[in-house]
Order: sequence, then C-alpha cells, then structure tokens
Amino acid sequence: MVDDTGKTNETSRQYADAAMEVGDKTGSPVIDVYELFERHQQSGVKDDELFTDGLHYTPRGYKVGRTETVGGLRANMLIADVTTGCAIDHLSSSS
Repeated sequence: MVDDTGKTNETSRQYADAAMEVGDKTGSPVIDVYELFERHQQSGVKDDELFTDGLHYTPRGYKVGRTETVGGLRANMLIADVTTGCAIDHLSSSS
C-alpha cells in the first residue's frame, strides 16, 4: 500500500532494518516496532484495526505501539528525555 507521500509498507521495513543495524553496530537498544505490528497481525489482528491505510496508525495501533515501546524502554532501563530527545540510562546516571 502507498500513502499520499509515496511511502509503502516495504520502505517502512527498510527503515526498520536500517535502525536495527545501527543499533547493532553502536550497541544501542532498538525497539523493532515493525516486527511488533507483524506479530499482532499474525496473531489475527486485522490490518484495519491497527492502520488507517496500511501504514498510518489507528487509535488502537497507537495504543499497541505505545504499550510496546514503553515496555521496551522499561526493559532496557531507559527513559526518553523529552527536552533533548535523548535516552537516559538509569543505571549509569548519577543523582
């Protein structure tokens, strides 16, 4: 499926793969959101329950993404610093 900007599900997979590769090379944790939505779809959740057009999220899609992302951040002891856009490692930060 192609949206009005020309993006497709396949290009989204390519971006996800590139992000995973950068994470591997830098030793940074990366949450593969693409794979997480594939798992939901394989478990029987229909595309139109998660995406408005095959690429952009529905309210349920945003909830799935948020829940999984927050869980991944907690699992890696990371939080997002909204003021800088950086991740902060709780284990190495000093108080």
